[in-house]
Amino acid sequence: MKIGGKYGDFQLGEPSNKEDVYGDPCIHPPCESRLNIPKVLSFSVYCLHSVWIDNDCRAYAVGYNGDGSILGSLLKQTFKSEKEITFNDKNGKKCKFLSAVCGWYYTLYLVMGHNGEPNQLAYNYCDQTPAPLFLNLNGRNPTKLFGGHKVSAAIDTEGSILIFTEDIFQN
Repeated sequence: MKIGGKYGDFQLGEPSNKEDVYGDPCIHPPCESRLNIPKVLSFSVYCLHSVWIDNDCRAYAVGYNGDGSILGSLLKQTFKSEKEITFNDKNGKKCKFLSAVCGWYYTLYLVMGHNGEPNQLAYNYCDQTPAPLFLNLNGRNPTKLFGGHKVSAAIDTEGSILIFTEDIFQN
């Protein structure tokens, strides 16, 4: 996979090799990513950080976590090499990851349900606790994730769209 473009917080996992016309770091010409693409199940990048899931259902990240937007329980720093993400579900079991989507201030994780239970969503928003917040989906089984700047969404097995914003921490 080739990577390139404007770049500031190591969110593509490679050092910049040039400055753009505004003096911002960038990767140009494009270079090869260090990711082993055949082993990647899911990949998301948004502005300051990237998260990917491998075929073993393990999650990794690079980029800016100074505000906890990758995961609040990780060190508040920029990760210049892949950092494994681990956390336990509501029952204390280590999560197996299916997908993730990154936004400006958040990362939404889709984690596998145990013993036939529905999949779970774990929402992490910068400087919010708990980190992550496991969402009460009332038995819905999410299968796909989507996201943008401040809003993320999941589609469940019934075809419903579930939309999430930072406001979820106030409910």
